[in-house]
Amino acid sequence: MDSRAPTVVLALREPDWPPYEPSQAYGHAPQPLVGSSGLYKIPAHGVQRRIMLVAKGELRNIGASPAEVIIGDGGRFLLGHPDDEDALVAPELGTDMSRRQRRRLNPGESAWAVFIDERSSGEWREHALATPDGVMAGREVTVTCTDIFDRGVTDTFTVKVCGRPLMGSGEDLGAWRLGDRHLTEGISQLVAAEVTPIVRSYWASRTSNRRIPEVPT
Repeated sequence: MDSRAPTVVLALREPDWPPYEPSQAYGHAPQPLVGSSGLYKIPAHGVQRRIMLVAKGELRNIGASPAEVIIGDGGRFLLGHPDDEDALVAPELGTDMSRRQRRRLNPGESAWAVFIDERSSGEWREHALATPDGVMAGREVTVTCTDIFDRGVTDTFTVKVCGRPLMGSGEDLGAWRLGDRHLTEGISQLVAAEVTPIVRSYWASRTSNRRIPEVPT
């Protein structure tokens, strides 16, 4: 079973900075937030204003067999190149999300995906208030890779997107601002992404939902 198991690897790019906010017009690309030197007033900007931390990566099948790849909530396949202007546009209303979150990769094929932690400005601010400098909130997105056989193998790993985009301003206690990669004010990590180790499971029959019990080691 291992010989025909999925062999899918994920190469993550450096997370995008500055973060984004969703467009006010549905179907338009998210816009980068104000520059890092600008103040981000709360509640002037609104505590419900959204901030998106974005990490993109390329999933590639380096094995000899096709693999089915499913991306959980918080992520999706991109239909175009990751640097396209509309790469982050949300799917249209009524779109079959299975097409955006499930894809078969034949041997040698690859596809770009995006992983997003999106929260309100108020939630990001509360996180910064409640945790020491450098501690980042995180979102986990599950990626499941299976072979194409009923009696087969499933590999699961998690993409973790973590960040702390807002920090208080010493000049104006009522204002916040975006962090800056070049500042050393205790916030060395503005946004980061990592991949957890693969967890493998074996199935006697996927259609019958019969999993092969693990053998204690």
